[in-house]
Amino acid sequence: MRKRPQITTSEAIEPIYISEKRLPCGGALTLGSWNNRLVVADWIDGWHHSTIMNRLQKYTKASEVKSTSKVIETASDWLDAYFEGSKEAPDFDLLFLGTDFQKRVWQLLLEIPYGETITYGELAQKAGTPKAARAIGVAIGDN
Repeated sequence: MRKRPQITTSEAIEPIYISEKRLPCGGALTLGSWNNRLVVADWIDGWHHSTIMNRLQKYTKASEVKSTSKVIETASDWLDAYFEGSKEAPDFDLLFLGTDFQKRVWQLLLEIPYGETITYGELAQKAGTPKAARAIGVAIGDN
């Protein structure tokens, strides 16, 4: 059975702020913040968008409000700078909502230096699960 993150009563009261961000490469992202952390940045037209949004609801039990927040504005500004060629790291907090394994994989993704790539097998080694390359790929797909 998958373990869910512990959410306090006060956190559950806070709504998830959801906004749309059009990108210069085409398409748009759903940006969402909850408790001053970015919890979603997903392609609106992505094949798994509804799955991502359902997982967000499952883990937070929070209502969604179509609005912006300081975190969403900061993420939006960072995306603008990124598409203008900036290589600066994001300066906002992320909250990973998933299983402990997924969260560990997603955290490891942040440790890959800008412009570098590694294989699922290499990431599995870093995660301490050398035979779990396929599971790593699934977790990345769920990101």
